[in-house]
Amino acid sequence: MGEVRPGARLFDETGAPCTVTAVHEVQFGRPCYRVVFDDGSAIVADAGHLWRTTARATGPATVTTDEIRATLTHGPRGDFNHSIDGPGDLCRAIVAVEPVASVPVRCIVVDSPSHLFLAGRFMVPTHNSRAGAEWVIKTARNNPGCRIAMVARTAADVRDVMIEGDSGIMNISPADFTPRYRPSIRRLEWPNGSQATLFSAEEPDALRGPQHHFGWLDEIAAWSHPEAFEMFLFGLRLGTHPRVVITTTPRPTKIIKDLIADPTCVTVRGSTYENRANLAPAYFSQIIRKYEGTRLGRQEINGEILDDNPGALWTRAIIDANRVSALPELVRIVVGVDPEASSGEESAETGILVVGLGADGHGYVLDDVTIRGTPGEWGAQAVSAYSRWEANKVVGEVNNGGEMVGYVVGTCANAANVFVPYRAVRASHSKEARADPVSALYAQGLVHHVGVFAELEDQMTEWVPGQGMRSPDRVDALVWAITDLMLDIEYEATVYDEVPAPLTSW
Repeated sequence: MGEVRPGARLFDETGAPCTVTAVHEVQFGRPCYRVVFDDGSAIVADAGHLWRTTARATGPATVTTDEIRATLTHGPRGDFNHSIDGPGDLCRAIVAVEPVASVPVRCIVVDSPSHLFLAGRFMVPTHNSRAGAEWVIKTARNNPGCRIAMVARTAADVRDVMIEGDSGIMNISPADFTPRYRPSIRRLEWPNGSQATLFSAEEPDALRGPQHHFGWLDEIAAWSHPEAFEMFLFGLRLGTHPRVVITTTPRPTKIIKDLIADPTCVTVRGSTYENRANLAPAYFSQIIRKYEGTRLGRQEINGEILDDNPGALWTRAIIDANRVSALPELVRIVVGVDPEASSGEESAETGILVVGLGADGHGYVLDDVTIRGTPGEWGAQAVSAYSRWEANKVVGEVNNGGEMVGYVVGTCANAANVFVPYRAVRASHSKEARADPVSALYAQGLVHHVGVFAELEDQMTEWVPGQGMRSPDRVDALVWAITDLMLDIEYEATVYDEVPAPLTSW
């Protein structure tokens, strides 16, 4: 593989010719294995090399050499588990995976309708986003005059991660092929005529109409408007072989599950451990110490796609089934606040959720503007959400912070010259007792998420009452808002007809 270059012609698994579209740097020191087939042939590959096999246990799948080694046999007779189809009727079983001395290895990319990179969150941007950026640069160079769509969760993410980030296109491009960045028209322009247009997934309609040969989509699992992916696909129609690379943290969303199941989609997984050389030792040790061995760590560190947490009050299936993209007439809107008194790196966030009650009697989750910050910062955030959504009131829990919450909201409201009706609620029941009735409303199809709220939905489907988990700030804010709008439950509460007098200083 050392002499392979983009544009070279190879053969795929069926014997048909294919074209190399990208070549990555040679890697040294990787654990390597000799993979032996039942016809006596063998090949040396590294631990992370990807194979498309048919397994007796699970059927067709894309797996690594390590995964083949761990599941080499199946059943009580020890039958060989993995086979690989070749040209014509050739099918070879893998009979051994033997450790060998490390050899230099390199990754190449050949023609394929779709490439999906799944990586733990802490690989972003030094590895995950770089994979996408390098692919875009090489695609632009090898296809003069092509059009590329680059889409991220927000316009700021496009700029800060994909374009100007440490591993963004402007910082890793070779000197002879650095594009011109024209932010006013949302475009990158390369010397050979190739162009990339920049899009935010928050504006799906902007993707309606433009046409492209290729695409790079970043953090698709966190997009608030899943329909942006559909709009992008409608425009991926130029040339004879349009392709897309997707780089994302692997949340178990419908889009991710559909892509994983798509036989035309190639899936590559990476973990924080594989990216260790690019991370500060102290940062790496802190992340591992904090999350290793947890369910969140399996997703964020190891890049696994997790099923629902047994015992959680919500499931992704219910949330997805009730998700909507359009709103009915809303008769009331409240902003729920679960305050955090401190603002350090180890402190929780202040949950701030905006929820509306429709004329149909259903609840609609409209916005999640949760923040980690000082009281002044989260107070301003809550007041801003109240004004932006023209809400009827702010509802805040006072168990943690007492009357401070009302004064914070009052001070920030007065600073913004806004009148904010405020209801202070004091929890007299456990979190589970408060959340159970809200969970039941979801199960009855009476609460809908307007778009995707990735962090909130992670918390809803991961938090298990009574297991000593960290207080679910977003869920608490959600529960207070929905309870106020939809449930005839009385908690100890103080309702201010007027906002409390503001504090003169913090």
